[in-house]
Formats: sequence, C-alpha cells, structure tokens
Amino acid sequence: MKELSYHQLLEDALDLPERADVDELEYEIDGEEPQFQMMQVPGEAPIEMFNFSGAKNFPWKSYLLNSYLVTGVIFLVVTVIIIVVAGLQSGQQQSTINPNPAATEIQATAEQLTQTRYSFNEATTRTDLNPTYVANPGLLQKAILAGAAEFNRKVDEQRADIHSPWYQAHRNEVIQSAIVNALKQVNSAAAGQASTLISEDPATGKKVVQKLTIGQTQALGITQLLIIEAAQQPTLQNPNLTENALAIMGWSKRLKDNTADLLEAQGMGPVAEKLRNKDLFGRELIPQEESPPDKPSSPTTQPTTKKPAPKPSFNHVEPQGLTMP
Repeated sequence: MKELSYHQLLEDALDLPERADVDELEYEIDGEEPQFQMMQVPGEAPIEMFNFSGAKNFPWKSYLLNSYLVTGVIFLVVTVIIIVVAGLQSGQQQSTINPNPAATEIQATAEQLTQTRYSFNEATTRTDLNPTYVANPGLLQKAILAGAAEFNRKVDEQRADIHSPWYQAHRNEVIQSAIVNALKQVNSAAAGQASTLISEDPATGKKVVQKLTIGQTQALGITQLLIIEAAQQPTLQNPNLTENALAIMGWSKRLKDNTADLLEAQGMGPVAEKLRNKDLFGRELIPQEESPPDKPSSPTTQPTTKKPAPKPSFNHVEPQGLTMP
C-alpha cells in the first residue's frame, strides 16, 4: 500500500463524503484532552491530528509527574549548590595562601613552646611502675629513687644507734613511723596549714627560710610517701643527681628561650630581652661586645697563655652556684 502524507490524507478526508465514518481517539491521562488525537479512517492507517480543544487545557499534571523532568530539575539544583560551595572553598584557600606574617610567627612560637612543655612534663613525670626493677624512670622518679636509698640508710642507722628511740626496733616499725609523719604533712595541708622550708643558699652559705604554699606542703608529703614506698623494692637504683639536675636545667633553658621568642613575636620585645639577659640563677649576662678587650702585648713581654676555665664541681657547690658545663 502506498503511504500518503499527512496533508494528502487530510485532503482526502475532507473531499470524500463516504469516508466520514471516523472513530475518534479515546482520551487518556485522567480524562484530560491531549493536544494530539488519532483519527481512524476505514481501510487506512491511523492518522495523528492536532486537537485544538486539548490545547486549551495544558496537561500540567502529567509534566509535574514526569520522572525525567523532576530528575533534571534536581540535577540542576545540585549543580548550582556544588558551584557555590566550590567558590566559597576557593575563597578560603585564597585567604590561607596569604596569611598574616605576624600571626604566623606567633602561632609557630606558641606551638614550639607547647611542644617543649609537653616534652618537659613527659621527661619529668615519666614513671616506671615495675615493682621489681625500675628501668626507665623519669627525672622525678630518679630523685625519688635516690631518696629511697637514703631513707633505707637512715632506717639502718637509727636501728643501730644506741641513742635512737628505734634502737634494735623492727624495720617495719620505723617505716610506719615515717609514713605517719608524711601523712601528717598531707593532712595539715588539707586543713589549710602550710609548712616552712629551711635550706642553705649554696652561693652565700646563709640560711634561707621559705614559706611554702598549701599545695607545696601536700606535694612534699606525697613525695615522702612515694620515697618510702620505693624503699620497699627489692632492687634499687642509685641515680646520679648531678645528671638529673643538668637535665632539668637544660629543659628550663629551652622553656625560657621559647617563652622569650613568644613574647617577642607578640610585640613584647623589652620583656623578652630581660629574660634573655638573665641566666637560670637570675644573674645578669654580660654581652660579648661589652666585655673588656684584651691588653696588647708589648714586644718585650712574653705572651701569657690563658688558663682553661676550671670545671664546675658538683660535689662541692661553688659560691656562684651550680653551672652547666
């Protein structure tokens, strides 16, 4: 059968009265008239014709329920959101690319000081809880172990001294008496009573009386309890307290230098300079350029060789105090 165009079929339908019997298309989509309908001509293929009445009532509902259209709208909204977020992030990255140099220096020095404090606290308070032999003690635990060895020697001396009230007493009796004294110091601090520390200044040899705070009083009592407990271990180390002191001085110098760097970064240069101009004992440091120049040697005099500076003695503290090598 020869296929006819849309216009030819329309002309044939209008010119031939005998083809007036036309079956109209049943409407779809919830009773609404579509824009196009099919006209059936007997003996011919269905013809799609434009329905002018259906154009008046546009099928909005069918478009709103169209899954492809809804998916496209959602995709468009998500794309816009991604573009906006990417723009905001690029702006933040641009702000971090050009930071304030002063703020960057302050942050760097503050982080360095925090790291030094953390390392100092770890090295100082590290505790080996091995009940048999302490292999990796911290600085504080080394001092406690040294105190435990001294405590054992004192107990033996009192038990052997005929004039001591603990002469020939059982060892545990002497230990329990020391525990009672330490507990009294802990409880007196809890009651608000502070202690007084009497010591000797190694620089002048004079007696120094220092009023302790309540917290310091209780800390000393707790430390004494730790010393007594450490003295009960079967094997004790004999730490070198000089090495312990040098390690603590090294950490103190690092903390002082990092603090001065932070103060200088924060704009407090004069305060930082004061810290740098004093050593760990509070003595003023003499800059190299202010030291007196060496006298020129005359041709007749023999050049004198400088004697090496004596090494500091840690067994007998010199008047100027303990110094780092």
